[in-house]
Amino acid sequence: MCGLDCRIYAIESVYRSKGNRSPGVDGVKLDKDLLITFLSKLKRSNLQRYVASPIKRVYIPKPGKTEPRPLGIPTIFDRMVQYLFTLLIDPVLDVHSDPNSFGFRKGRNAHQALGAIARRLYYFPKNHRKSNNNVDQHSKSYFSETKTVLNVDVEKFFDSVSHD
Repeated sequence: MCGLDCRIYAIESVYRSKGNRSPGVDGVKLDKDLLITFLSKLKRSNLQRYVASPIKRVYIPKPGKTEPRPLGIPTIFDRMVQYLFTLLIDPVLDVHSDPNSFGFRKGRNAHQALGAIARRLYYFPKNHRKSNNNVDQHSKSYFSETKTVLNVDVEKFFDSVSHD
């Protein structure tokens, strides 16, 4: 995790991200001149006693709403450490994750989720047969009337979770 290549990749990824100029509570902005200084800070000896800095809370306008959305901004260094952990943990956890989960997962998106739902809603009639050459004799498929799709949105869930 703390190899030179991983540290460079984490620094570069945070530098190329959209929010790289948004400072955390320490006020540090990620300028090109500072990139090299993070290489030594991300060494294993420095991370063995790592404690994350407090999160800077900012409120941004929410389209179509009067109430602003709270946004937590970690420090640049904390983002790099988080990225290092993501490099290590993601491949291990993703293999064991729910195959029906599409939210906030690398390589998955809302379009794939809709495709998965559509595949599960289709059914072929019982008399639907395949010929010897595996070509459908009846290519019609129908939406099932026996399946139910539930959409659950827990409003402001992450805002109500204790971050302590």
